Amino acid sequence: SGFSLLPQKDVMDWVTRRFYSINSILRALHNMRNKKDDNIKLPLFNDGKQQFDIALIIGGGPSGANSATALKALLTKYADKKICIIHASSKNAGYYNDIDVPQFFCLVGNEGYRLEKVFANFDLSKISCILPPYPRKMGTYIPQQLIEKSSELKEVTFSSLYQDSHTALALQTAIELCAKTVYIAGYDGYEGSIGENERVLTTENEHLFSAITSKHPEIDIATITTSKYKGVKNLSVYRLLID
Repeated sequence: SGFSLLPQKDVMDWVTRRFYSINSILRALHNMRNKKDDNIKLPLFNDGKQQFDIALIIGGGPSGANSATALKALLTKYADKKICIIHASSKNAGYYNDIDVPQFFCLVGNEGYRLEKVFANFDLSKISCILPPYPRKMGTYIPQQLIEKSSELKEVTFSSLYQDSHTALALQTAIELCAKTVYIAGYDGYEGSIGENERVLTTENEHLFSAITSKHPEIDIATITTSKYKGVKNLSVYRLLID
């Protein structure tokens, strides 16, 4: 931060609250030092070419793994509809590598590096990578094998805050895919005494859930695994399976 004449607080925020890798931070500093907006410009995502009835957003919480069998059964139940999976985090992605539906991976922070460890077990013809709008503050890293399958959002339209977060990217992807129903899993939330990072993340996600519900009342949005987040209705994946 001293070398690039940046406030130390900004760099500490990148490290502690945004979970960016050191490589991402160095890339951002390099771009700033060389007065570059970003190191990669990508094609715009979708542009109305793909449309889905249901989008299942999967976060990195324990329920994304613990409820994987039920969630996959739900996808099978709705096999007559156009369904996709949007991975807000790649943490639980390995539980869904045997599902024959299009899968979109949101690349924010360390996700490009994490994805290298999980994509080997996926059918690459089913994978697309979505990145935040250009320019990206932290620069861009995409696994070499997925560069041709990557695109960027034009903008995040439903909120002016937290636009570079995993949740904002996942929800905007669902909007761009014209999903009529958005189910959210793996967003467990926190309870008891929590740290500053967890408190910040809770505030971000609850704002984004509330914002998209307000901005897009035509979309049926609900968490379907155990969740303590407010701002969005909660259903049970098991109830959906028997209804």
